[in-house]
Amino acid sequence: MTMPAEGTQEGEGSGSSGNSNFVVVLENPPSEMPTLGTLQWAQLEEEIGGSLLEVSEGWTYEGHILATRGPSAYSNLGNREEAFVNALDMWGGGVNPK
Repeated sequence: MTMPAEGTQEGEGSGSSGNSNFVVVLENPPSEMPTLGTLQWAQLEEEIGGSLLEVSEGWTYEGHILATRGPSAYSNLGNREEAFVNALDMWGGGVNPK
């Protein structure tokens, strides 16, 4: 098993792409998508392994955070119901965050 790089941690999920070697880089994700040009933007791009300006159709920030950190991330997203509902499609439904 490889250790995550310094300043990163292994996520609960396997990454939006299903990568089992996924490493969390954006440790404290804000409740909203980071702003272009910020450190959080750069960390999120490192985490997804590419440009946020070129993500796949259907990719959402909330879905990525929930898929990579698990249901515990629900409260980090400000308990925004729509964020959780949007991510249910990715998980196949049936997940209760409470």
